[in-house]
Amino acid sequence: MSETNVMAAYLRVSTRQQQFVIDAQIKEAQKRAETEGLKLELFIEGVASANHADLNDRPELRKLLAKVETGEIKNVWVQNADRLARDVESLNKIKTILTQQKVHLHLGESESYNFDNPADRIFGGAL
Repeated sequence: MSETNVMAAYLRVSTRQQQFVIDAQIKEAQKRAETEGLKLELFIEGVASANHADLNDRPELRKLLAKVETGEIKNVWVQNADRLARDVESLNKIKTILTQQKVHLHLGESESYNFDNPADRIFGGAL
């Protein structure tokens, strides 16, 4: 798939009791990709904690970031920023990769940050 027409959706829940939420995240990602005119590629982590800095415990996120680093992915969707990370160290690692590769980060139904845009890089610092 070409980088310009794909939105990578990263899907994760924190507990097994939330497993049903994955389906809702998929539907929301599909709707957003359709709105943006992009094909959807899913990265489903399932149950994984975002409370610690070790990204090695999250293989789907590592796969997604590897594709970002090679330029294969320029659009990433998550339901909200805490799906990526809940600790500052992990979030900074992820934001650095997204910023270096000038990725367009889509959050939920309508929020987005284009890390190729200097203003969004500044406002994206609030993530």
